[in-house]
Amino acid sequence: MVDLAGEAAVGWASMLSGLIRVARPGALYPDAARVLALLEFCTRVAPKKTRAEVTVSGLSGLPAAAVLERLTAMQQVAAQYLRDHGARPSRASSGWSTTLAAAPLPPLVSSHARLVSKGRGPGRFLVTSDRWVGAAGCPARYTFHLSDATGRYLGVDKAEQAVVKEPLRRALEVACREDAEQAYLQLGAIDGVQVGEVVMGQLGPFEAPKRVASPRAPLKAFLDAQPVTGVLHLVLERAGSDVAADVSLDPFAPLDLGPDALRRRATLGFHVSRERRLCCPAELHAPLQAHLRALGASLVVRCR
Repeated sequence: MVDLAGEAAVGWASMLSGLIRVARPGALYPDAARVLALLEFCTRVAPKKTRAEVTVSGLSGLPAAAVLERLTAMQQVAAQYLRDHGARPSRASSGWSTTLAAAPLPPLVSSHARLVSKGRGPGRFLVTSDRWVGAAGCPARYTFHLSDATGRYLGVDKAEQAVVKEPLRRALEVACREDAEQAYLQLGAIDGVQVGEVVMGQLGPFEAPKRVASPRAPLKAFLDAQPVTGVLHLVLERAGSDVAADVSLDPFAPLDLGPDALRRRATLGFHVSRERRLCCPAELHAPLQAHLRALGASLVVRCR
């Protein structure tokens, strides 16, 4: 963990927010608007403070889980206070608590489902599970295509809305600690549950070694030598029967292609694909691409 304050906190949040806007992560990643709302509060001066303060995770380069946990608790208190006094939360307010009560913060953990189709057999569901601390310590969204023949894990309420039942919530706590392949294997081992595909969209890490030291910083040596530093990684991994082949476009986290892994995938009838893209400031785009070419890595790098 790294504690940032004042201009250091504001500069870190400003660069990270800008790169998230450049990345424009889609529906398979954690909700970018919510992450940006969190970063906005990391630059605000909290009550009884004289400057912005934030604790950053050394693994992800994003706000530590304790920051989100604390703000979520304060948001609940602020919202209750406003309700008790007949007032409304407002993001346009100048008041810290009033604005916080209205802020769409990301969840620490959240799972929900949508019914995709139903017929004579088990219904098919799309289950989404968000984790602020997912694989590699980074915010991640796991998206599952599932069917449940038992009715113990997924259901539909009277309003025809899909419901994630408690046994599945517990299973997701275990399954969503690592990558898409492990999540596929964990849920696929449950009797009566059939998994079509698992997608893990990971936001991070954000590498800014001059601000936040990280034990997992594949670009640290390169970034240390640059006047402008900061690279946001986005990782997308798929595991499923519809994935055509085992393939990785991620030079920093190679896919397991050992005989045991290949034999297991062949037996269960699925494959895994993994890709990574990078976002950086415009000044860093050309030297970063040159550095990647020197490594023999072919990655999409965006700066706008």
